[in-house]
Amino acid sequence: MWGPSPTYGFRRVRRTWNAPTRPVRTYGSSAPPAPLGYSPTVLALPAPPGRRETGPRGGRLADLIDAFLDAGPGRHVRRPDPESADAALFATRALYGGQQAGAVERRLAYAGPLAPDGAGLLCALAGVREADRGTAAIVPEYLLRSGVLECGAQTRVPRRVVYPDDVPALAPVAVSLTWEGADQDSDTARARAAGISGFSGWLAGPEGQRTLRGAGFWTKDGEPPPGGERVPGGPGVLPSRTGPTGADLGRVLERYPAASGPGCVLYLLDTSPSMTGVWDDPDGAPALLARSMEGLGPRDEYGAWRVAAPDGAERPYDTGLLEFGAHEDRAAAVRGLTERVRPTEHEADPYGALRDAVAEVARRGAGDERPGVVVLLTDDEDNGRRGGRVDLAGLLEAVREHGVPVAVVSFSSRGCAAGQPDRRIADASDGTCLDQRDDQMAGLRAVVAQTAEGDQGDAA
Repeated sequence: MWGPSPTYGFRRVRRTWNAPTRPVRTYGSSAPPAPLGYSPTVLALPAPPGRRETGPRGGRLADLIDAFLDAGPGRHVRRPDPESADAALFATRALYGGQQAGAVERRLAYAGPLAPDGAGLLCALAGVREADRGTAAIVPEYLLRSGVLECGAQTRVPRRVVYPDDVPALAPVAVSLTWEGADQDSDTARARAAGISGFSGWLAGPEGQRTLRGAGFWTKDGEPPPGGERVPGGPGVLPSRTGPTGADLGRVLERYPAASGPGCVLYLLDTSPSMTGVWDDPDGAPALLARSMEGLGPRDEYGAWRVAAPDGAERPYDTGLLEFGAHEDRAAAVRGLTERVRPTEHEADPYGALRDAVAEVARRGAGDERPGVVVLLTDDEDNGRRGGRVDLAGLLEAVREHGVPVAVVSFSSRGCAAGQPDRRIADASDGTCLDQRDDQMAGLRAVVAQTAEGDQGDAA
């Protein structure tokens, strides 16, 4: 017997196993059997002793994630690999709905490989106490039952669950499998069929249902496991018993690799005269630029524009600093860039350059949803420059429209304070703002690493 969780998994594997080249095939109806029970896909929030429980108990997954991440610093949300874990695939489908896949993946970015399944994810978190305290996990609810995991469950941070109402529950079914030639002995075939039928009946009967409830599953009739919750006012606990179609999930699996693959990074360097001091600083613009580019790989596309131009120039920047594209030799590209760029005698129009930069990155990622980011290094002296081509309101409208995050690195001491233009630009674009109060080196390297594929692609 075989017990796949979602009906999608049953249909997908049945098609594969019935292929002419495969010796194994399924028997019985082409329709999936009735579910034996359910396990909601939940957002499991860390709830250490003494922490007051606040926030919604149900709603759209994207809103639940935003509420958790925005409630304080040092928080992360992780999910298993959607290419191998069905609950993660269902969750990814919900998150991609109405959003750019690259933006979703940036929101969930986390250093290191994805766990292949929910059990592996929870075990990995349990092994790092700090991560366990600050990370919410998207997993099937049944995995949170005490004793299910064999990875030191007694040391895990307690968790409370919230129930996304746009993510289907997993629904295990019992499927009979056989192989070519297995039915040649009729007595053996009859005995096997009787055993399978008996076990399937036991799973669907009272004793089997009690066993499933003890393992953390909701029964087929909707009875919760011990400690399970009913969320009033909506489908909550069992959002969908049918699940998305194979076509829906197939599209998600097409979008996911592109959103997590090679990225686009466009650097804008303010080279106006006021930048001279920070340019000569050992931790100034050239050093930040070079160190952040260490996270770029041979398949990533990146380039740099000089943000300064004479009055009356056709555009307020020069694209020739580093050609925007893939660079097989990153070290040579960085070396050439840092040797060429220097402060100039011309003033800058950062708003005009930013408007064109987000449009360019959006254009490059429009066809395949590759992640992208625009990085601006500036001292803020030319913010709102008189005679500039774009005012702040126009720029904020442009970054919201294109959906490309902007990382502003300000060499001002309070450039990222609340209400300041740099902060408003970063917030409007769902980007990042780093001023001299921050660890700018670490912050910028993290921004680029979350966007770029690095050396794990063709260079691996």
